[in-house]
Amino acid sequence: PMRSTLEAHAKALNLGNSVRFHGETDEVPKKLAACHFFCLSSDSEGTPVSVLEAMAAGRPVVATEVGGLASIISKETGVLCEPGNAKILAEGMFTVYAAADTYHQYSAAARASAATAQDLTSMMSAYLSIYFPESTAKRTA
Repeated sequence: PMRSTLEAHAKALNLGNSVRFHGETDEVPKKLAACHFFCLSSDSEGTPVSVLEAMAAGRPVVATEVGGLASIISKETGVLCEPGNAKILAEGMFTVYAAADTYHQYSAAARASAATAQDLTSMMSAYLSIYFPESTAKRTA
């Protein structure tokens, strides 16, 4: 609902060539391939598939520390930021963007982490540990 306002703000800041508002798209792999990192500034989340898709594409993630994001984003794969603090989020984006010497490490770690997180056996084990913690403890003992 704020798209036109945000586009005008980006234009006023002379960011027209750097900021794009894509809206809804079916071209997720193409869009991820064209970006340097993925940013999610949610106030509330579960474990969003969009973050896993970005990581699978080898994109570091800058996100607010809400919901299940802390379980999939580490300091090796991106930056977690305090929710509701635009300045800290911007600093997180700058940290990843400016990390020319470590960018490829971020990228490789993100890709490897997503492969592990999306592994069916790992996902099922994680779900079972939530709903049946006593049976998980018996299996690992």
